[in-house]
Amino acid sequence: MFGIRQMLVDRLCALAAAPPRVMKRRLIAATGLGLDRDAAAFRKLRDVHEGRRAFVIGNGPSLRMSDLDLLKDEVTFASNKIHLAFENTVWRPTYHLIENEIALREMAPLISEWSHQLVLSYDSFSVMKRRPDVLYFIRDFHTNPRHPRFQFRPLGHVHAGYSVLYSCLQ
Repeated sequence: MFGIRQMLVDRLCALAAAPPRVMKRRLIAATGLGLDRDAAAFRKLRDVHEGRRAFVIGNGPSLRMSDLDLLKDEVTFASNKIHLAFENTVWRPTYHLIENEIALREMAPLISEWSHQLVLSYDSFSVMKRRPDVLYFIRDFHTNPRHPRFQFRPLGHVHAGYSVLYSCLQ
């Protein structure tokens, strides 16, 4: 049900006369998706890791478990199926973003076992119910694929860059 709502919000924003950002907030408030709650959760994270370095982990074939163990006490962002590495390393990501609906369907039964912070897009509501321990964000697809916009203060809203790593960087 929430997946349909999000789709309607996105389509109405594309057709609306108001700027997409303003219209999206109005429509989300009307549909009860909880943008204010999610923005507040992201606001609490501001400067939490100030002064620390952070790493964005890609899940490519060159990823080695020994490299992950070196990042055990660092701030890390990982994505989608990084959980496949968990049986081979003590490392866990600080933040685990999942945007891929197919991957989320496969991982949904495992999520309750994880202790790290999970970050999901609103698209996840088509797969699972809202969880109080998860951060949720909106992916804004109203961007030029050749010159995607970048959100420097992603209070529950990031610009789609056609890669989950683009969202991790925001």
